[in-house]
Amino acid sequence: RRARSTELGGLLKDACGRQGADRGTGAALLSASEMGTKAALRPDDEENKEEGGPPKKKVKKKARIPSPQDLEPGTVVLYWGGLRGVVRDAFAPLDEFWLVDEATGDVVMDEGKIVQFKASELQLLAPPPIARPRTAHDPPRGPWGGVLILGTERQMLESLNHFGAPANAERHTPQQLLAIPCPMCEPQSLLPTASEGIDESLRELAASLRPDIHVAFRTFHMKQAVERLGPDFLRLDSYFCLCAVQLPFGHDDIELVEGWERHWREDTCNQIDLCVTASGCWLEEKTAQEAAKRALGEQTGLCISDVIWGEEEQRGLRRHLGIESLPLSFTDVNGMEVTALVLPDDLTLEKEHGVLCFTEAPGVDYAALKRPGSMPGVAAARATQPQPAKRQVVQEPSTGRAATTATEADRHSKKTVNDWEAEQDKFAGLPALPKDWIRVKSQSSGDVYYFNKRTQESTFELPLPEGWTKQVSKSTGKTYYFNAKRKESTFERPIA
Repeated sequence: RRARSTELGGLLKDACGRQGADRGTGAALLSASEMGTKAALRPDDEENKEEGGPPKKKVKKKARIPSPQDLEPGTVVLYWGGLRGVVRDAFAPLDEFWLVDEATGDVVMDEGKIVQFKASELQLLAPPPIARPRTAHDPPRGPWGGVLILGTERQMLESLNHFGAPANAERHTPQQLLAIPCPMCEPQSLLPTASEGIDESLRELAASLRPDIHVAFRTFHMKQAVERLGPDFLRLDSYFCLCAVQLPFGHDDIELVEGWERHWREDTCNQIDLCVTASGCWLEEKTAQEAAKRALGEQTGLCISDVIWGEEEQRGLRRHLGIESLPLSFTDVNGMEVTALVLPDDLTLEKEHGVLCFTEAPGVDYAALKRPGSMPGVAAARATQPQPAKRQVVQEPSTGRAATTATEADRHSKKTVNDWEAEQDKFAGLPALPKDWIRVKSQSSGDVYYFNKRTQESTFELPLPEGWTKQVSKSTGKTYYFNAKRKESTFERPIA
């Protein structure tokens, strides 16, 4: 299943990008005053010209030595004489910091051990994208709303194809869309996972927009979203989250505004950021959710039926998927209210006037969903049809796919999960397995493999204990194992 998720994640990320200049215009908080406004540098800017001479080249600001209090998770730094990294874990009272290398996405290690940097060993490039509080002197603004779309493979592919390829000549909001499998969004692995999907030409464009500073890729906003949404988000095995890639504002866009808005564009949105699907702020919108709907349409060309945005409908969908603790919304560190919008898998997709519209299935009451199973209405239509008896059987992991549920007629010769559970004493003396895993003997080869009763995953590789993940260093190619909760790493495979 993991192999399938990785393959599909790559497919979706490769398909992502921006549609075209016909998206429509609007004044989103993160955009220029008109969507699609060119954000190239002005070579004849009077501030950058010497009298009677050519324009002066902008010089990158020198990185400074930070204090421990400067180094929050998400801070972009230089280490080891010029390598760029992002602070992953900060232990400021101890003056110890763990970094993720920007180029490889790996936790920085030396001889198999995580390097614990001191603040004095680092150089500060960009603090986390946390804006200063607004004051009474700042101009009024409407509610600030965002949305994170959670959908199925089909819905993500349609959305990415509709959005189109990324523009690499000028800045847009957003520049690119990425669809990432929810289980692959664990905070400690999000940076390398998302980094693989970023179009390389966008890195060059971002650097040209802000030649005065070092520009790196950071996942601060999405990591925060994952943490706020909790563990149920990572359990959405068949769902993807639709993320937006935002580039820094160029100097033209910065010069257009003053006060807090200038601070936001110049000092906060000054890196390549992985964000929620869409966000915006308009004085004429009454609620944060209305602002989010408008941002979704104007920035991505997507429109979700108002029924799906309903609070009771979203609660029903969460019950249906077994993720009741997934919040309906959360407020991010900058005060934006973000709606976590779960899409049912039976939505109808149609294009209307250049907008991809998602419409609810007829006769389905999403608010009435109470438990995992078929959608109301769909289930009723099938209830009158005779259904073959089903039993849960174990599928060998020959293709890397998860086990399936098969009919008696199709799989009558295979043992069920209950059969194998009753025979686990045959494997006495072997290492203990993590919770929900059992051993199964292949009927074709006689080899022993492993099956997870809860997730239906089957694999020939011994399962890792809870909290441990297998990592491969992109710099050395070596395999190691990492436990984020314990903050431990080892080359030896952990055993339950």
